[in-house]
This record gives sequence, structure tokens and C-alpha cells, in this order.
Amino acid sequence: SGDVIPIFSKNCSLSGCHDANGSHKPSLTPENAYNQLMSGGFVNTIAPNQSGIYTLIKGGAMPPSGSLKATDQQKILDWIRNGAPNN
Repeated sequence: SGDVIPIFSKNCSLSGCHDANGSHKPSLTPENAYNQLMSGGFVNTIAPNQSGIYTLIKGGAMPPSGSLKATDQQKILDWIRNGAPNN
């Protein structure tokens, strides 16, 4: 919650994107992100580099406004590698 959610809040859960209104799945708002990522098959803790959320970010497809900083990409990958805890 202290590392990954701020990245989503700044870059992803904006109006018309991955917001609470369901514009694009998954919703990445603080209250929805964890459940939507985990139940939607976007996170693969067995093969973190193959997680849907990570491959879209690493490949530059998301966010459409431009690539996330390498440090933010690494934080998301590290979170998945650590078992994607809900903390």
C-alpha cells in the first residue's frame, strides 16, 4: 500500500482509465486494486516477470501517457516477487 498504490494513484486510476467507474479493468483505485489484480489474473507470483500487470508496464503499453520510471516498474515487480502481499 505504501509503494505500489501511490504509483497506481498517480499514473493509472485517473478518471477514464483504471478508475472506480470501471472504465478499464482492473480498477486500480486504493480500495479496489488488490482484489481486482488478484482475482483478474493480472498477477503471477510463480513467474512474476510474466504477470499481466508487469508485462504491460514493462513493455510500455501502460500507462498510455508514457512509461513508468524504471524504479516504479521495479517496485511493482518486487511486490509480485514478494508474493503480492495485501499490506
